[in-house]
Amino acid sequence: MRFVRALARHLVVDVNLADDIAQDAVLRALGGRAPVGGFRGWVTSVVRNLVTSHHRREGRRSRHERNAAPPPPMANEPPAVLAGLEAHALLLDAVRALDEPYRAAIVQRYFEGLSPRAIAARTGVPVRTVHTHLQRAMTQLRGRLRDRDPRWAALLLPLFPGHAAAAAVLAMTTTKTVLLGASAAAFALFLWWPAATPAPPIPPSAATSTGGGGTVAAATAMDEREVVAVAPAVAATPAPVPPPPEPWTLRGLALDVDGAPIPHVAVVLRDWGLLVQANAVTDARGAFVMTLPDVRGGDVDIDDPAWTGVLRPVLWGNRDVGELTIVAARAAPVDGIVVDEQGAPIAEVDVAIAGQAPPRSTFARNLERARDVDWRAKTGADGRFVVPRAPLLPGMRISASHVGYRPTHEDLTARAAVRVVLMRGEVLTGRVVDEHGNPVAATVFCHPAGANCGADGRFEIDIGNASSPWLIAARVGHLPARLRCPVRPFNVAASWPQPIELRLGGEALTIRGRAFAGDGTPLDSPQVKLLDAECLVDGNEMSSIEFLARVNAHVTEDGGAEFWESAGWPSPGAGVFELRGLQDRTYRLELMDPGTLQWMTSAPIHAGQKDVELRLPAEPRWPAVAGVVVDRHGTPIVGADVWIQRPGDKAGEVHYSAHLHTGADGRFSRGALVQSAHALCVQTPGTAKAKEFDLRACADVGALRIVAAVGTSVRVQTTSGADSVQVLDREGHLVTMTVTQGNVAWGAEGVALTNGASETVTVPDDAVTMVLQKDGREVARTAVDLRQGGLQVLQL
Repeated sequence: MRFVRALARHLVVDVNLADDIAQDAVLRALGGRAPVGGFRGWVTSVVRNLVTSHHRREGRRSRHERNAAPPPPMANEPPAVLAGLEAHALLLDAVRALDEPYRAAIVQRYFEGLSPRAIAARTGVPVRTVHTHLQRAMTQLRGRLRDRDPRWAALLLPLFPGHAAAAAVLAMTTTKTVLLGASAAAFALFLWWPAATPAPPIPPSAATSTGGGGTVAAATAMDEREVVAVAPAVAATPAPVPPPPEPWTLRGLALDVDGAPIPHVAVVLRDWGLLVQANAVTDARGAFVMTLPDVRGGDVDIDDPAWTGVLRPVLWGNRDVGELTIVAARAAPVDGIVVDEQGAPIAEVDVAIAGQAPPRSTFARNLERARDVDWRAKTGADGRFVVPRAPLLPGMRISASHVGYRPTHEDLTARAAVRVVLMRGEVLTGRVVDEHGNPVAATVFCHPAGANCGADGRFEIDIGNASSPWLIAARVGHLPARLRCPVRPFNVAASWPQPIELRLGGEALTIRGRAFAGDGTPLDSPQVKLLDAECLVDGNEMSSIEFLARVNAHVTEDGGAEFWESAGWPSPGAGVFELRGLQDRTYRLELMDPGTLQWMTSAPIHAGQKDVELRLPAEPRWPAVAGVVVDRHGTPIVGADVWIQRPGDKAGEVHYSAHLHTGADGRFSRGALVQSAHALCVQTPGTAKAKEFDLRACADVGALRIVAAVGTSVRVQTTSGADSVQVLDREGHLVTMTVTQGNVAWGAEGVALTNGASETVTVPDDAVTMVLQKDGREVARTAVDLRQGGLQVLQL
């Protein structure tokens, strides 16, 4: 519950309020406290994007204080319950609609609590790619919520205690809402429903009560033009209490790694806070049945000290889960100690244990909902660790990593009194100063390593795994310091000039202005992007001088980097934009109207200008684009993702509209778009690739009928000796299949066969041919007729 409320609060209170007084009022109205450092510092403490240890301590203490008070029953406020359910549904829909791999990145980062570095190790992708996935996931969720309802921040307030008071304070501002870190709240909120708690009174400096029952913002400490009176509340008819949800029944099977049933063991459903939501006991066939009062999300696992789940089903809070399968291995504890070269114990070391689990294709079951499991522990102050239920699998290995030490990977030959020795890495020491030479707190990076330094500016950073020659110091609002290693190898301390002093640049500049449509109308939500940023690493925007100058940066305990980007603070007014973190030079700006997909690139503009005007060109438009999406049998497809795109200036560059989702009747509709936006894209649930349709070839773009493929679960078995399988459509083109493993999914044009069998994958039902291959050469092809619903086993 604490996890949910903290993240949910971050989603709603990350709003560009007019001033700090209004910000503090919202925090108090939502049951929070405003720590030293103001509103932004409080938000960063919630999501671990902390600049100082003081904010981290304050955030923990305030959360414990808030959660100590028992909540009153929710039944006392039926209207609040109903409003909360509506907000709950809004978040759930937006999160489910996220594209992969972005949804998987959010799940691992916020649900499972993995750092970007841990996600990269699990998925086998670079840490930089993980950061990109997380950033794009935030952008997608922000856009989906805004498209659903521009008032989304206000709609989410009922999720919080004291939401009525917070709504009154929110009424004092007219600036736009910003969402970063919202994906975490969205995932968590549909798993728990926080009970209402009494709201602390709003401080007199923020609001005063009126005799008519409304709230008026106090003017004592605010600019007069920002004071907005809230109309007296009108008594509303209490909404009826919604009927209780129908009971939810989960069925499944527990198997060992050899495929044999596991009888008479406890099975539990744990939510993401590790609280048990339901339990059952397997019968003689390993089958279990759980009945819950409503739909829940979480992990399904065996709860027995002699067993540990190797493949655990993941639930997302929807009823359509089918029959679940748990694959478990015999378990036994692993304990040991981690020390340095001198034998001194090392605290806070991440310890991971892994073994060779059997291939998923070994089991004649649908394991798409099952995720691979990590067995992890962290050493205490004495360097000791215990993994109480580590699997008994072949090829067991133990890994240990800690900032400042070289990671180690060793065979696990014993399970008790394991001794792991970590060697010191290559460490650079130095200090960070401002443009006047005064030491300052900052964050230092040498990709992929990072370190935080305090007010004395001193830092130590492990460069043993450095893949970049750049040493960078970042402090929000200042141009970053950067030092390039003059010689190779740059992952050795002796290659760097000594002593090291990183001098920050001066305050970063801004470009501010207004954006207009071709007819001179200010744009409601202009998207203005900075071009020509100075990137230090491979053209990656997150390595740019401008990015590092406008974001708060923090390095986590496991060495991963986290960034929290606060929004600009433009004055109220339609079409206003502000770009921060700029150097004293010129930039081109790109303006796009997400409503029409119009866009333009400006001439070079010098940073520091405050009255820039950007105007879109006049272009011909389509009328409203609308239609219905059906499958090949003519049945409407619910929840299909629909968007429109147009090419950009550069080769391969594409601009996308906001995403729509078909309703129960399969229909979608959106307003007029420029005719250069001609590619209508449709992606149906479970499929990995969208299908494009050319609007220019349609007689009536307002009455489209789109026939799209839907995904069906398929498992291939063959005796041909093939080692992989591909699928083709009627035109002979390769069809992208979706491989899903619990909370991770990806598209693949070929799937491996192990001992003549594949794992269960999702295949679009427009596939008509299966092609079997061995060592990259075709050995056979077979025509198939895929049906919808259930698992289809193809004998080829």
